[in-house]
Amino acid sequence: MIAFDDGPDASTTPRILDILKERHTRATFFVVGDRIAGQERLLGRILVEGHTLGNHGWSHRPLVELNPVEIATEIAMTDALILGLTGVWPKDFRPPFVRWDDGNVVRIAEAMGHVCHLQPSFGDYDLSTTEIVEATRRLPVGSPVWLHDGVEATVEALPTICRSRALTWV
Repeated sequence: MIAFDDGPDASTTPRILDILKERHTRATFFVVGDRIAGQERLLGRILVEGHTLGNHGWSHRPLVELNPVEIATEIAMTDALILGLTGVWPKDFRPPFVRWDDGNVVRIAEAMGHVCHLQPSFGDYDLSTTEIVEATRRLPVGSPVWLHDGVEATVEALPTICRSRALTWV
């Protein structure tokens, strides 16, 4: 599995989609609600090309620092926007700044019907293309690859990652 947090991004998301299409690879895009405005067509393209949309909160704030009502609101607003634009409810949820102590966030998201994904990413936004490729090579076989949309080095590393991790769907 390969997933991208923090999109959609007008510059990188279309290029990521082009690479995934060329490599016959499917991904999950965990989108941030307040980043969707102006990028609505990208959500449709993500779905049309066989990828999955996930919820990454409304404002990309650390949800663990919010009260239960604020957490539920962050999730619900993004759910409603994605559903309204695409007709698809995003069952997958990944909190921004994923932490293992996100228990309250997880309880709320699961009560709202979501499947939560708490696997850590390796901070590709701070790495070079070569470092991103090497970091993905060090992941155990079969483990998910968590990347970030909006990171130029990630886009550049993606063809190699898809090839080296055998992330293709035929």
